[in-house]
Amino acid sequence: MQQQQSPALSNVIKIASGSGYQGAKLALNDSNTTGKFLQQHFSMTQFEFATTPALLTHLKQEFSQGKRFFVINAPLITLAKINLWAQDKNILLFNINEFSDILRDKQCLTTFLHTAPSYAMKVIKSIKVGRFPWGVAIKHAKK
Repeated sequence: MQQQQSPALSNVIKIASGSGYQGAKLALNDSNTTGKFLQQHFSMTQFEFATTPALLTHLKQEFSQGKRFFVINAPLITLAKINLWAQDKNILLFNINEFSDILRDKQCLTTFLHTAPSYAMKVIKSIKVGRFPWGVAIKHAKK
């Protein structure tokens, strides 16, 4: 008879929703405290959309208002469409939640930095330890 093992602690404790946003907000507050002395100010907005076209429209609006850093939590097909739009732009995009191995091989999205580990990376990491990142739109303005 096989004995059932209890789940690993990393699978039992759920990550609080919005914890990444709250962490980024805290980091921006800290940066703005220091930024006062350097005449710098950072701000952040969070947005959610149900469709890719709505998200793209909003990204274009935010970009036209001077925002250049975007943290994106979206599926591969949406990331690919954002990547096409961003090709000739002075923009920095972070993929925080698409783990597909193809992003680091055949379908590299050249305008994105991937903070989300690929599935292959997760397998290697799970063998060693375990747990992963998150992500938001940030604007830097010189006062």
